[in-house]
Amino acid sequence: MNQIIDSVPVWLSLIAINMTVIGLTSLADRKTIIGVDYSKYLLKNYKIAGIVRIFSLLIVFAMINILSLFVMLSNIYYLKIVFFLMLCASLVFAIFYFFGFILIENKQVRREICYNEILGLYFYERSTGLIRDCVHKGMPAKKSWKQSLSTNVISYFNEYNSDTIADFAQVFGPNSILYPQTHPDRDKIECYYEKHYRLQVDCETDETERPCDYTVNFDGIDGKYVSMEFLDLIKGSKIPDRWVGEAFRLFSEANKEIGHNVNALNFAIVMHCLAVDMFYMLPYLAQTHFIKMLYSQMIVSYPDSDYGQYETIQNFLIFLLHSLQENQDASFRRFGEQCMIRFVKTDKPDCYDSDYALRMVVNLQLDYGSEISLKSVYKVVYEILGEKPVEQLLNINVDQNKSFISGYNSYCTNHEFR
Repeated sequence: MNQIIDSVPVWLSLIAINMTVIGLTSLADRKTIIGVDYSKYLLKNYKIAGIVRIFSLLIVFAMINILSLFVMLSNIYYLKIVFFLMLCASLVFAIFYFFGFILIENKQVRREICYNEILGLYFYERSTGLIRDCVHKGMPAKKSWKQSLSTNVISYFNEYNSDTIADFAQVFGPNSILYPQTHPDRDKIECYYEKHYRLQVDCETDETERPCDYTVNFDGIDGKYVSMEFLDLIKGSKIPDRWVGEAFRLFSEANKEIGHNVNALNFAIVMHCLAVDMFYMLPYLAQTHFIKMLYSQMIVSYPDSDYGQYETIQNFLIFLLHSLQENQDASFRRFGEQCMIRFVKTDKPDCYDSDYALRMVVNLQLDYGSEISLKSVYKVVYEILGEKPVEQLLNINVDQNKSFISGYNSYCTNHEFR
């Protein structure tokens, strides 16, 4: 033992290993978790056992290694023993640190980052109720202590690849921490809210405010609604079409045992967001594949359910009219016209007939459309009415209708549709 304590090479080897492992923190520089720098968060924010920061421990053990260089030259035997033991402890920590945090992504650090970035964005007052009761009232849930998703998270999801798809499912999908009632880590999420916001996850709490709950129970089966945090993402992302499609896929699968009500409402929530809040994103969204996906989802969502159907179809048509104004490509315009024609020709006796649907298209054009989309609406009306006069469809005593009828008749006279 004395030989080991007095061996300079042994001391130098331990010091070299410790300092090398501590320096290997740089290997984590390129790692990110949902856009947050992993190494920066690990060093500045993460605490082992919630008590001691990693950065503080690294400084302590680095100082032990530096002081050991001088102590190994000392003749004080007991001091050497103390520093040798501390050097061994430093080595144990360095190995733990390297294999637990640097070589692989630490699950606890990932969980903490996700909690900090995602939880606490929105809350409900008790009087507000579930998101399903709010969707047609302008999404009135109130912002909480944070403003919105961080730019780190939004920028991260500007890429669409295997990593971001997996992270999207984990963070915004139906099995994410945003649905604590059915999440395996419910107790940890509840503790997080109690610690940071003094709120409870339990919906029966006496608190006047509580975290948003996007889960609802149907006959013992939990249904999941898309979250407002997800809506924040698509409002800021450069590829919202990809994430809207991914969300429809994930939630349709999660809600398949319940029926169409939840999926219909999810579609209604997304369409409300698109039609009301996302006109500035039209350059990214006014594309054939996206409109086709929305139209297909609308058909799938409403085979036998009329929950929110009228308002949602209105929002779809408003979004389509604005898209026709944004994207003036001939093939896109023809596709948009075919969508409106199919919608008008598909009678739903409990909701509307073809005449009512056609009047809806015309009225929305008068309220929200432009000169560019007007031409497409003329073509839709002509496709449905043929040689029939448009006066039988619209009230000629309304000033708005008069201008539409006059323009439509002019187009017909000039054989624009033949």
